[in-house]
Amino acid sequence: MFKIISEGGYFFMVPLAVLLIAVIILGIRGNISQNNRQKSKNLLQSLGLFALVWGILGQVLGLIEALDTIEFIDGVTMNIVAGGLKRTFLPTFLGAIVFLFARTGIILIQLRERESEAAA
Repeated sequence: MFKIISEGGYFFMVPLAVLLIAVIILGIRGNISQNNRQKSKNLLQSLGLFALVWGILGQVLGLIEALDTIEFIDGVTMNIVAGGLKRTFLPTFLGAIVFLFARTGIILIQLRERESEAAA
């Protein structure tokens, strides 16, 4: 995990890793406590979307940086291009993972809410 974070760039990957931990905690909290379900659901929606957009922003800025580097280097090899592209996709990948965890947490909270309503 630390290798992936360092390869993807600390500026984008560290906040995404923190968001992943926060989303997991919120998902668990929202499924355990009935009092915090709506609040947890709203936070999960916001954090999941933010993580996805943050990852995409990391990819766009990484692509711009990679293309700038390729522009000024003579004799660019496929290894250099592949390495640069890999680095740009890592924040988007982690952002999508955080988004999927958040959506899963929201779905589970909604199922718990329906179970509570059916039992009442």
